[in-house]
Amino acid sequence: MANRSLRPNAGTGKPTSSLTDVTEFIIKVYVPIWFNIKLNVSSTCGSFHVFKTIELSLYLRDDLERIVDTVIQRNAYFIHPKNILFFMLTDTCEWVRELSLRRILKARKTSGETVEIRHLVIPKLNFSVTDYFELIYWNECDVIQPPVLRDFTDDNLRVQNQETTLFAPE
Repeated sequence: MANRSLRPNAGTGKPTSSLTDVTEFIIKVYVPIWFNIKLNVSSTCGSFHVFKTIELSLYLRDDLERIVDTVIQRNAYFIHPKNILFFMLTDTCEWVRELSLRRILKARKTSGETVEIRHLVIPKLNFSVTDYFELIYWNECDVIQPPVLRDFTDDNLRVQNQETTLFAPE
């Protein structure tokens, strides 16, 4: 897609403003995040990729940034609390892993075991953040444990959380 969009811009002496806008987006956001995703292909990194996309979109003009932010908000499935919590467990910072562990244990106590089907609701994003785990308003979200951790006991999670490589992507 990027190749087909950039070719007319390069071959045109005077490209339209729309073509210039698409080119700006491709160069400043699309290509860098594409390489980032190719380098970190693990599903645990999805929250980080959304954060990097938001971070890169800050380099766009204000009108383009608003358009991109709307699209990011609409498609931010990896920003669900369960996905952020799971990615936090893979973080290299010990205090981030500890924060994730505390939130997971709290979610286990408050939510209990549900039998009904949960609907995936994309939380409202906070676009003015400095790190990926601040992307959502935690006090406004229904926080549940990541389903992939359901078979781990609390004690097992505590022990494994001390090791930085257990959940780390390969």
